[in-house]
Amino acid sequence: MTSTLTHLIAVFYFLMLSPFFPTPGKITKGSDTISIRESTIDYQLRVGDRLFVFGKKSAGLEKIKVGMRMLDFYQQSKNEESVSDQSLKWSRQSDGSVVLEKWSDAILHSKWTVFTSGQIQFEKMVSADHSFDLGFRFLDERLFAYNWQKANQAISTSTDPIDVSEISSKEALRIEQFDRLNLNFEDLSVKITPMDQPVLAEILPSEDLSQFKAISFKSFSNAKNTTKKLEQPSTGIETADTIPFQSLKLNFEFYL
Repeated sequence: MTSTLTHLIAVFYFLMLSPFFPTPGKITKGSDTISIRESTIDYQLRVGDRLFVFGKKSAGLEKIKVGMRMLDFYQQSKNEESVSDQSLKWSRQSDGSVVLEKWSDAILHSKWTVFTSGQIQFEKMVSADHSFDLGFRFLDERLFAYNWQKANQAISTSTDPIDVSEISSKEALRIEQFDRLNLNFEDLSVKITPMDQPVLAEILPSEDLSQFKAISFKSFSNAKNTTKKLEQPSTGIETADTIPFQSLKLNFEFYL
């Protein structure tokens, strides 16, 4: 009788305490339910203290809010004016994440995935005929500092704060094959990490060369392919048309 009672007491305490000692391997923090609010002009996705705004007309990311801090990070595309039928469609996945797909002329061009961790991921689904796969304008935001970790290098190259004299011409600052890129704005910062293929980033100055105002990304292999195509290689040399398209996939993490 005593042993049975002792066993029941042990089971009782186990059931009471088990929520505080989760099973190893299960995620117990850093994930929140994603709420979606739709208006006539945008989709607003909230996860924890983060808010992501995707425009219906632009079919892309436009604003990010963390706590009370807002960042205008307007996604742009060079072929926006030529698209006759452009739309943004969303769906919720089994893991709780939300996927927003950009469709143009009945073709899936790209997609954003918003994860319950508060991170977001971009993936380009089709080959780009222009100079970049993904671009953003900073609008009225000022880029104060940037730093990056290059592939196969133990140190990062950085500048903080940005010296206007660095912008000596209208040529973009090129960052090739980086492992991590950090952009520090007045209110928010963003860490950008390539997921699969090497990526080329170009930070573009304003017309008056007073500050950086935009950034673009391209799969590094696709960037090399574009260069090969412009060089018009002779017969017998592999051309850009024979090299398979490499999807651009980037992870974005916004923080204070």
